[in-house]
Order: sequence, then structure tokens, then C-alpha cells
Amino acid sequence: MEKKALLIILLALSYLLFVTAVPVTRSLVTKKVDPSPISSVQYHQAKEGVESEMKERAEEKKMMMEVEDYSGPKANPAHQPKSPGKPN
Repeated sequence: MEKKALLIILLALSYLLFVTAVPVTRSLVTKKVDPSPISSVQYHQAKEGVESEMKERAEEKKMMMEVEDYSGPKANPAHQPKSPGKPN
């Protein structure tokens, strides 16, 4: 009986050790506070600036792709025209 009580106490202590070793809930996680919060107006202005830059870059890339996509017009080197009036 004494061994059983000792085993139960040992199991209880090990359980408590494991439970307190790692925070289980999000409430125990330390919260980081931003030291310099910006206003929502500043945030939206910065966001609009970034979005307009992204649109400009996308348009530039599209134009470059259109320009570099095809080579200029030239004669087809594989074309062998038949002379008129001569049979094959």
C-alpha cells in the first residue's frame, strides 16, 4: 500500500512538472506591444503608395514582355517559292 501511495505522489508531481513547463493557453503568451503605433490614415496612405508602385511595375513588366515576346518581321528562311510557269 505504501508503494502505491508513493507511485501516485510521483505521478502527480511529474504531471505538475510537465503541465507548468509549457504554457497551454494563449493568455500565458507574452504580448508584444509596438512602441510606435501609426495611425490608420498613415497606414492606408503607405498601403496606397505600395499598391501604386506594384501596379506601375506590373505595367512595365507587361510592356517589356510584349516588346521582347516576338522578334521583328523578317523573311521566312524555310520558304522556297515556286517559279511561275514551271511544272514541279
